[in-house]
Amino acid sequence: MNQRSFSIELWPPSQSTRLMLVERMTKNLSTPSIFSKKYGALSTEEAQENAKQIEETAFVAANEHYVREPDGDGSSAVQLYAKKSSKHMLEVLKRGLQTMEKVDSPCVTVFDISGGRRTFIEAEEAEEILRPLSVKGNSYSKICFSDKSFGLGAARVAEPILISLKDQLTERSPALEDFRCSSTRVGSEGGITLAEALKNCTSLKRLDLTDNMFGVEVGVALSQALSSHVGLVEAYLSYLNLEDEGAIALANAFKECTPSLEVLEMAGNNMTAEAAPALASCIASKHLLKKLNLSENELKD
Repeated sequence: MNQRSFSIELWPPSQSTRLMLVERMTKNLSTPSIFSKKYGALSTEEAQENAKQIEETAFVAANEHYVREPDGDGSSAVQLYAKKSSKHMLEVLKRGLQTMEKVDSPCVTVFDISGGRRTFIEAEEAEEILRPLSVKGNSYSKICFSDKSFGLGAARVAEPILISLKDQLTERSPALEDFRCSSTRVGSEGGITLAEALKNCTSLKRLDLTDNMFGVEVGVALSQALSSHVGLVEAYLSYLNLEDEGAIALANAFKECTPSLEVLEMAGNNMTAEAAPALASCIASKHLLKKLNLSENELKD
């Protein structure tokens, strides 16, 4: 009899698990214990504020570890998550009534919610998941939303966060080198916001926006946003409904401003022979190009 093989993924934790940890830490920080007798306890409000920040810091640090050193089931990330949470909770008690802003923590450079299965995100979960992006002073060099589909309610939650992200990226644009937002079902309005946010991220090396509902207008906006991205190495722009106008605008922008481009993917964008000359001219100018994908288009007469 054949035995079935299966695997168990331990990372990332579910949203309910994360909330349970916050509740448990809130209780530990605000109720009598061995540590509170020695260092003092926090009020419920102060405990909850600190618990949320502790959990967030621990989660992002553990997720960065998982992305950098994947171990298959995520067990080492879970261990780091627990270790960081316990360490920071004790630090808060030792230092008294302070927020995590005053507790030493590593500089987090990766925001990645793409791990695990593809999921459909609703409003409440989106608010919690995207909260780190709205924290002032973050300095992410990699942002990845891939394979998370946002429902209408979640999209409404995400909109003001993306707008604030646009302002933050404008202030700290040199930090961002890798941005991935594939298969998230972002529409035209969200695409325009993303284009505005990326305009000043001139250190960007990898851009993956594959499989979103952008359309021609977003394609033109992206061409303008990327016109000064001389360091861009990889551009994944397939299945965006760019059509000829959007594709031509992007091809012209890439021709003029991306000498280091090695990967260009623009499959499935409803392009016709009208876009072929601009694409050919762009490709001819890319001497470092290693991978090109223009499949699922009608580029021949």
